[in-house]
Amino acid sequence: METAVWILILLFTLGVSVFCLIAQRVFQSAYLRRVFPGMAAFLFLVPTMVFTVRLPLNGAVAALHLTVFALFALLADAVIAAVQKKRERKNDRDCGDVETRAARLGRVFSAAAFGCLVYLALGFLCAKTVLRTEYGFVTSKPVPGGELVIVQISDVHLGTTADSAAFRRLLLRIESEHADMIAVTGDFVDENTKKQEMRKACEAFSEITGETSVYYVAGNHDYPENAEFTAEELYEALTGAGVRVLRDEVVLADEGYYVVGRKDRTEERAGISELTRELDRSKFIVVLDHQPNDFEKEAKSGADLVLCGHMHGGYLMPIRMLQGVMTGFFGDADCYAGTRTVGGTSFVVSTGVGTWGCSIKTGTKSEYVVIKITDAK
Repeated sequence: METAVWILILLFTLGVSVFCLIAQRVFQSAYLRRVFPGMAAFLFLVPTMVFTVRLPLNGAVAALHLTVFALFALLADAVIAAVQKKRERKNDRDCGDVETRAARLGRVFSAAAFGCLVYLALGFLCAKTVLRTEYGFVTSKPVPGGELVIVQISDVHLGTTADSAAFRRLLLRIESEHADMIAVTGDFVDENTKKQEMRKACEAFSEITGETSVYYVAGNHDYPENAEFTAEELYEALTGAGVRVLRDEVVLADEGYYVVGRKDRTEERAGISELTRELDRSKFIVVLDHQPNDFEKEAKSGADLVLCGHMHGGYLMPIRMLQGVMTGFFGDADCYAGTRTVGGTSFVVSTGVGTWGCSIKTGTKSEYVVIKITDAK
């Protein structure tokens, strides 16, 4: 659904560029024609530079999108010019003086910049706005009270789009879900996270862990090099707040279901069959695995539900639109986002709470996931 919404947003913002092209052609004032490109450059480049100072990848993302919009604006301007000349010849009008290349490039750049600015601004708001996504599954196995409610938090990347205060507010929202379990499926922090922010965000868990079990597995960014803290310090802060850190470990919850927490695939880790070999298969089994690329083996292991993240829904719209081609082709993921069923196992891949490296998400959304498992009996 979110992909369709972003297609409409893209069409709208391309329409903004076309409107700017037409508007500049009908300007009668030479002064306005000169000022328009400068205004566009200022409005686009200043915020881009500010965000690039904070996260260098923002500049690359902005440049990539501006290039795409500029190519579209160049093509659209050529079509508009051809139509205009055809109409002038049909009405026996003089086509006017030959336009300078600089004037045309200025018009194309300003149209591309305005359209791209709107598109990236919406992408920034999308990354900052965490939505609620709910999935429901039915199981033949007994679950506590007939319904097991799990909230999944993935890929916060603390400090990129959300600081510790924003994360605390998110936990207060999640508390209203009255979940039996909260699963943090990796990349809670990254190399840009400040130590003090990490500690404050971990402390926020202590406000909810009294009633809800919280389990955490590490992602590939949770033990960053050159960070202000080590992975062990992160684990200690989480544990101190009442979060159960699982490193290739299995826990039998008091309610009678298993939680299997895997190390990230970038670490040396146990096979999923090894972790589940001795489990009572009559009980519901939840597996937490940051990266979604072991679906076949996890399905064969007897897992009932596997929760993953990592892929951020593809991040940018072209990637998300091509996920049918890219998923599996490069061997990097079995799924980009949403749910899959393999054998008798249900898989949930979250698009994540935050972003890594840049402040923009398009073609997808930021989310926390509510999963409701209903006992068929």
